[in-house]
Amino acid sequence: MVSSTKDEILGVDISVDTTFFYLKGSIPIGDGSKLYAMIGPTNSEITFSAGGLSISADDDDTGIGFGYEKSMDSSSFMVDYIIYNNNDGVDVTAINIGLVRYF
Repeated sequence: MVSSTKDEILGVDISVDTTFFYLKGSIPIGDGSKLYAMIGPTNSEITFSAGGLSISADDDDTGIGFGYEKSMDSSSFMVDYIIYNNNDGVDVTAINIGLVRYF
């Protein structure tokens, strides 16, 4: 999976690109709910650009995460926390909230 985020703060363009692949295991906790954990290789690149200058940092790491998922009739709700990368000066983490619709 590839994730890309771009923003501008005080005239500085910030771009975060993350590529990852996870193995995911889950434990049912009743009534369509489950807890899950993820682990896998990641690559993160952060780029700062302003006035024609650009600085970037790129790093590989082992990403880990955990979350909760609740299944309903034709959809499920999930929330998780993932540490994509946390070494060599590149720290990339995320809290994800999602709704999955099955059809």
